[in-house]
Amino acid sequence: RIGYLNWLAVPNEAWAQWRVYDLAANQDRGFNAFLPSFPMRMMIGSFNQYAQSDRFWSPDGRYLTYADRDRALVERVWLVDTQAPRGADPILVDEGVIGVWSWE
Repeated sequence: RIGYLNWLAVPNEAWAQWRVYDLAANQDRGFNAFLPSFPMRMMIGSFNQYAQSDRFWSPDGRYLTYADRDRALVERVWLVDTQAPRGADPILVDEGVIGVWSWE
């Protein structure tokens, strides 16, 4: 499976969406749209600097993580269960500006 971020066409804002392409099933699936936190936007924009050390995928390949911000600028870290049924809500971790997985 390949996980990738898709930028959504929302006027005056930079909304993103995690998508997962399953090569074996030849299927593409999108998850909840989110407005990235300021540090997550910076990390995405310079991902080539972080790709070797920071992981958005969980070690078991099931979850993706992201940080968003709401209209009040409260930033939170979330998990996307890529094996959950369609329409499942992301899992709130806690307030925070960026989420990355450990290697193990």
